[in-house]
Amino acid sequence: MPLRVGVNVTAAQLKSGKLAPTVERALRESGLPSHLLCIELTEQHQLDDSAQTVAAMAALRALGVLVAIDDFGTGYSSLGYISRLRPDELKLDKSLVTDVDTNAERAGVVVAALAMARSLKLEVVAEGVEADAERAFLLAHGCDMAQGFLYHPAMPAGEFEQWVATRGA
Repeated sequence: MPLRVGVNVTAAQLKSGKLAPTVERALRESGLPSHLLCIELTEQHQLDDSAQTVAAMAALRALGVLVAIDDFGTGYSSLGYISRLRPDELKLDKSLVTDVDTNAERAGVVVAALAMARSLKLEVVAEGVEADAERAFLLAHGCDMAQGFLYHPAMPAGEFEQWVATRGA
């Protein structure tokens, strides 16, 4: 799987009318293929489904950029805006993922979120995966991707560039 770049943005940036042109310019200047960029909207920024927001999402999609709802399961979790804004993926917050293999309440929420995402044709990324048992649970229940310290701890940008270069990604 090719390495994707995720960039967090706020609702204000999304609504500014400047995000899609800025993203388009950044893609052109960097040479990054648009399908390898994922704009991550943190739901705590209380997105709305105004015409302005919907238009901004459409402009990003027209560029071929993926859009994710980040930190899903925390803060403002309106299922209505997810169905209307139609992101490409949901990123399950670490607070739902931690101990999902042993915590029945969390497991129920995660399984329900995965089922909802499948019905909406969204990919799901589990954030904060730190244990093999969490990874195994998520895989067994159809989670598409995971990220977290189980795979690699955070690292400075220069070190990351070297890490990517050694893997040919």
